[in-house]
Amino acid sequence: MESENATAAPDVKEGSTEYQLKKQLLLLATLVATVTYAIGLNQPGGVWQETVDGHHAGDPILRDTHYLRYTIFHYCNAAAFMASLVVCLLLLVLDEKGKICAAVLRLVMVLDLLGLMGAYAAASCRDVFTTIFSSVLVLIVLACILVLVFFSFDFSGKQSDGSATNG
Repeated sequence: MESENATAAPDVKEGSTEYQLKKQLLLLATLVATVTYAIGLNQPGGVWQETVDGHHAGDPILRDTHYLRYTIFHYCNAAAFMASLVVCLLLLVLDEKGKICAAVLRLVMVLDLLGLMGAYAAASCRDVFTTIFSSVLVLIVLACILVLVFFSFDFSGKQSDGSATNG
């Protein structure tokens, strides 16, 4: 317990909501960075084992067989990996309290997960059915995120203090 308290920012209590959010974001960002790093090394479709017919050993097969899918996968995976690293660094370096900092962290984490979903969709599309299925899954998750973001805004302009008043 003592070492865990030493790593937390001095102004953030272990039981606070902000501490729990930072802890969960760091865990999620670390998991996404791990997955995207591993997938970057072991690309979907594998790699050419020998240099033959213009294909060099170690080059991704997917790039030569489905260039668009490979490009989408590559950029989504790279974006998810970099966004995960940014979230980890921001969480470890920044110790400021503030809604703006929390909002930036959440936004980067959403972009991180969207990049991971795009990489998954691009890498798992083998035929028409899986392409449609993966695309529909990504669109459903994106729609859920948009609905949650829409309903999280307070359109009344009043600050909510968490207490209900009956009048």
